[in-house]
Amino acid sequence: MKLLIVNPNSSRHITEAIQEHLSEDVLALFESVTFFTGPHESPAQISGTKTSVQSCKACLPLLLKRVPLDGGSAGSSQDGSGEVFYFESFDAVVVACFSDHPLVHELTKRTEQSTPVVSILEGALNYAVSLGKPFSIITSNEEWVQILNLSVPRVLKGYAGHRLWRGTVTSGLDVLQLHDTRNLRRIADVMRRENIERLKSTVVILGCAGFSGLEPALLSHISPPPSERTIILLDSIVATLKYVSARYDKASLCAQTR
Repeated sequence: MKLLIVNPNSSRHITEAIQEHLSEDVLALFESVTFFTGPHESPAQISGTKTSVQSCKACLPLLLKRVPLDGGSAGSSQDGSGEVFYFESFDAVVVACFSDHPLVHELTKRTEQSTPVVSILEGALNYAVSLGKPFSIITSNEEWVQILNLSVPRVLKGYAGHRLWRGTVTSGLDVLQLHDTRNLRRIADVMRRENIERLKSTVVILGCAGFSGLEPALLSHISPPPSERTIILLDSIVATLKYVSARYDKASLCAQTR
């Protein structure tokens, strides 16, 4: 299964952080993983609805460029030209923004190959539900709290797991501040006070691509851990890749039916 991971903002170091912190075990779920960073027209960080729309407009033309159909890709070009949209030269696409990002909808409605396009919001929520434990989200800035609290019920609609959902908490930091090691203690303190103690969450989703790779460091700062339960910090990128592999990988699906 060939996977494309799209970072819709223009911050290449965010893409590099995602790439660096994906373990060999996770990468081994796929035949190949390709990374895409938004062009310079994209905002450096996605801080809410306005920058989400800006990043979608900037990325869409590049993802919709026609490219020769790889002989290893599934399907054939719809117009018989032997060319497909760039994003459809892959078997699945992950949009690495923790939101109901407009790029997911724009690509999905244009697909000619039924290529699945999944946000890390959808992937992480579905993975969290599969754990069967109460969960909540920690996000970057305050603007995301209301956006996510409205989006999550839509994504989980129809799933019994929505009863496990506890809410969203802000770290009070912008996306580009999350990887500053000086902020680790602050983020961990917020998680312990808000996600774990107030919302009674056992699973905390790190609800931003900017959190990628911070799971071990943050967990070590939540000290001492609550004695009554084990806390799980969920990297939204890793959770989504596991979800996509389990749901869409044809080889995995075939193996499961044997």
